[in-house]
Amino acid sequence: MSESASSYNHLDWDLPTAARKVAEGLPTYALERVREKLSVSRKEFSEIIQISERTLSRRAKEQALPVDESERVYRLSRLMELAVRVLGSEGNAQEWIKESNFALGGATPLEYVRTEPGAELVEQLLGRIEHGIPV
Repeated sequence: MSESASSYNHLDWDLPTAARKVAEGLPTYALERVREKLSVSRKEFSEIIQISERTLSRRAKEQALPVDESERVYRLSRLMELAVRVLGSEGNAQEWIKESNFALGGATPLEYVRTEPGAELVEQLLGRIEHGIPV
């Protein structure tokens, strides 16, 4: 893919665009970009994204991610972008996503975003925060 890293604001993608780009395979540089957004170590990121550290290293030499990995990267990136928008800064979002959350039964949002249903819960929680609904 020839698009620049700056063109990857996943919140701006409509669903048909997201479906197409994920099916094509997101560029491998998206892995490092999302890891930096989350501000986690490679080991932590490996666990979150469910890709071994060795595979992460191999991906750096490739052009595009497989569909399943693209989907996970898209999900994480989109949620982090939403958290930044709702919470006002990347730093606030990085802290919030790693903190124990009462609404999630004491788990962190980062623990929940590993699955699509969990990511939906986190997105709903951010929506409640954004609209001032008690959580």
